[in-house]
Amino acid sequence: MIQIPIRKDTTLEDAVERAPETMSVFRLLGICCINDRNRNMTIEELCRSCNIEPDSFLAALNKII
Repeated sequence: MIQIPIRKDTTLEDAVERAPETMSVFRLLGICCINDRNRNMTIEELCRSCNIEPDSFLAALNKII
């Protein structure tokens, strides 16, 4: 099965639903769970809120799926 890459506009909830193994990378940002506050945030919004460069973070996410 071909895995669809995670993009900047993918929400946290969608990313973890599609590829649960990505949760380990989100933990590096201090996101240990999905909740009402962050579930609909896009990867780009999460990176911006944590001062992380989105392209590098996306590369890390997509490397493990």
